[in-house]
Amino acid sequence: MRRSVKILIPALAVVSTEVMAHEWYTGKMDPVTGFDCCAGSECAPIPESEVKEMPGGYIYLPTGEFIPYLRVQHSHDWQFHRCIYQSEFFNLDQGSFRKGDTRCFFAPHTEIGAAF
Repeated sequence: MRRSVKILIPALAVVSTEVMAHEWYTGKMDPVTGFDCCAGSECAPIPESEVKEMPGGYIYLPTGEFIPYLRVQHSHDWQFHRCIYQSEFFNLDQGSFRKGDTRCFFAPHTEIGAAF
């Protein structure tokens, strides 16, 4: 019994840390689509090397997707973050989104990005 308690406590600490780190996405919405950013597991930090700033927004290099400044929100921790659609999605007002498309995008605050 004593051994199982020692194993369980570190496991709970990891789960608790992941939940707390994920909580800041809750209640955030894409400023253009108005859709909620996250329902629990769709959001995560992304390496700066996967993002390139371009006139008018950012390119997410692994997919080539362009995210205009109008959709970019400020990151809480000076890292880039991306939330994705977990499945195909269609909305009459916004059109269709493929699984893996950017649902919400967060960028560190910069002088250039100060306008968004």
